[in-house]
Amino acid sequence: DGVEPTNQLFKCTVKDGDPPVECTTLDQRMTVPRSGHELFCLEEDDTGACTKVVIAGGYGAGKKEVADLYDPKGGVIAPLDRIDDGGEVGGWTWTRVGDTIISVGGTTGALGDPPDVPPMRVTIEGTTIDIEPLVLDDIEDKTALRLFPAVEKAGDDAVLVSGGLDADNNATTRVAPEVHEAM
Repeated sequence: DGVEPTNQLFKCTVKDGDPPVECTTLDQRMTVPRSGHELFCLEEDDTGACTKVVIAGGYGAGKKEVADLYDPKGGVIAPLDRIDDGGEVGGWTWTRVGDTIISVGGTTGALGDPPDVPPMRVTIEGTTIDIEPLVLDDIEDKTALRLFPAVEKAGDDAVLVSGGLDADNNATTRVAPEVHEAM
């Protein structure tokens, strides 16, 4: 009666014909079963193909098993060691603003719990990940707290946050104030 976390990875190819998408199960596995996680392209090659993918958060991922780093070409997956002592996070969305990765949304609770994670700065260096809260321009405005929001770069130092699930787990059409990188 819910979403069952899995540690399986799938590779899907869009093609002409029937069916238009063909998926295969990969031999590699995430370090822990998870659902509601984020896939984020950390690096790409000259053709735009992602060469390093971060598999981050999700319901089922613990404090220290918050993220894996996947090399699609080499077929290697390895856990990222978490520097901070933060909780697990499900329902977040990441985007890049300049050289900074911004995470918006999420809950440290179970699937169906209200959002409680403020916007965060994510730093990945080698095999480590550090996640730290950002200060909102208007800290009293909790509209940036949501699950599975749409997040898009909105200038040199800001992201636009819209949609997702609000504190009552209802779809929201509210647009949050821009989240600015604290310099």
